[in-house]
Amino acid sequence: MPPKLTPTSKNQLKTKLINSGLNFLKFRPRSIKELTNFLSRKTSNQRLVHQVIGHIKDLGLVNDQEFATWLANSRLKKNKGTTYIKLELKKFGISSEIITATLASLSNNTKIQSALGYLNKNHSKLLKTPSHLRIYKARQLLFQRGFDPQTTTRAIDESGLGE
Repeated sequence: MPPKLTPTSKNQLKTKLINSGLNFLKFRPRSIKELTNFLSRKTSNQRLVHQVIGHIKDLGLVNDQEFATWLANSRLKKNKGTTYIKLELKKFGISSEIITATLASLSNNTKIQSALGYLNKNHSKLLKTPSHLRIYKARQLLFQRGFDPQTTTRAIDESGLGE
């Protein structure tokens, strides 16, 4: 295995880190914490990492608010609930204020449609369940997926499983 080549000057290292960061951002939006962790694996110079992060932020290519909105919408399309989304945003280092604002911006209709999508996906499994346990099982499925009680109740009512 060849030895790692190290740039001879700080400017070369900074340029290399900027290029690595930009390449990392090509595939999907990233949080600042993700980008920081990625660049920290490239060098132990934390001051330089923060300078590169600042440069990339100035270019408008990394923004935690935009990342949170993107992730929330992406997870709703995959039939995930707000509790799941909140935990995932915390894992990505998003602040509580941004998480709260992002989750508040999601419409109830979108959350209910996501829950209905998951119920429809599991419709045949739910129909095999005895009728007196069907609503309980549907609630259990939605709670495990991270949906809140209000969304769960409305989705079950709209799905017609209680009939």
